[in-house]
Amino acid sequence: MSTLKQLQNAAKEMDEVMGLTPVPNVKSKDVDYLTGWIKEAVNEIAEEDEFTPATQEVIDEIKEEEIEEDEEDVPVKKAKEKAKPETKEKAKPETKEKAKPETKKKVPNFKGTATADKIKELDPLLKAGKSTKKELIDAILAKYPDSNLSGIVTLLTDGKNPKYNRFPKLLVENDKKQFSYKKD
Repeated sequence: MSTLKQLQNAAKEMDEVMGLTPVPNVKSKDVDYLTGWIKEAVNEIAEEDEFTPATQEVIDEIKEEEIEEDEEDVPVKKAKEKAKPETKEKAKPETKEKAKPETKKKVPNFKGTATADKIKELDPLLKAGKSTKKELIDAILAKYPDSNLSGIVTLLTDGKNPKYNRFPKLLVENDKKQFSYKKD
């Protein structure tokens, strides 16, 4: 079982690499919360996502626990199937089991580093501090035409809020409506 510190570090790194929402509370001392968040995030890992060995160890451990839980569930279900005749209740768990693989099929299409790539694209424009929100959005859409407009707007808006900021520094907007990094 991973320690609280290992879970906190893994959640923080996964969030930085994958750019997921909601952002985990990496300062949480609730092991169940962190484990649950990581379990959800594990399903969103893309092939190109790379982690440190320590984080990968936590991910592997959680994947292994899920496999063990699934294996424990199987004998119980088989025992129930033998004891009871087929009913509509039996069909419901099968539907749930089928839903999980369908969700996993969608995972390869997820680009966990898309947000990080967009932030890298915006970085020189924000350092220059001469681009409006519209110009920043246009720059992202030019490079990533399939991007969700509302997602880009949210990324920029959240960049001005210390709680939700995903950029290396907090974003500020001057009286000319130009975005830049907050000066230290």
